[in-house]
Amino acid sequence: FADVFQAAKGAGLRSDVHAGEGTPASSIWDALEHLQADRLIHAVSAAADPALLQHLRSRAIPLALNPGSNVRTGVVPELASYPLRRLLGAGVPLSVNTDDPALLGTTLAGELEDLAHTFDLGQPVVEALILGGLECSFLAGRRRNRLLQEWGLELEAVRRREGLDARMLGSPRHVEGPGSG
Repeated sequence: FADVFQAAKGAGLRSDVHAGEGTPASSIWDALEHLQADRLIHAVSAAADPALLQHLRSRAIPLALNPGSNVRTGVVPELASYPLRRLLGAGVPLSVNTDDPALLGTTLAGELEDLAHTFDLGQPVVEALILGGLECSFLAGRRRNRLLQEWGLELEAVRRREGLDARMLGSPRHVEGPGSG
């Protein structure tokens, strides 16, 4: 498919590649090299390759995570074994997604709630993952920045209304690392 991806990129399209879901990290390297991936879907095996994590971080190549799907399909045996802490600690841009909500019965709120509960994530990390959906999107800069500002204000209002921690928001690239939360 390399020729097709190259033609699409030449036409100005971005590449969103499924890789590293039940396959080794080498499949992600292949997606980067041959398909010029701008964003990786699933990419669970990236967590096992420190050089790959460094590469993804330095080039700001986001991972669109689908943890509920990965549990349901057996890529990881249970949510607690999902490599979220390793990915957060690596500073790779992240978003949380639902994969196929109709088929899997998932919602974004449910995915985030399950992650927050399973990994004891603090409010700033959950907020960073929420904003990661926009930061990792292919929206044009101005539109993305406007939405990030609007969502940030909405999250601030929720924090005030609910009496939650008012610490500064980080982005998924800057969230607290392993063992924090």
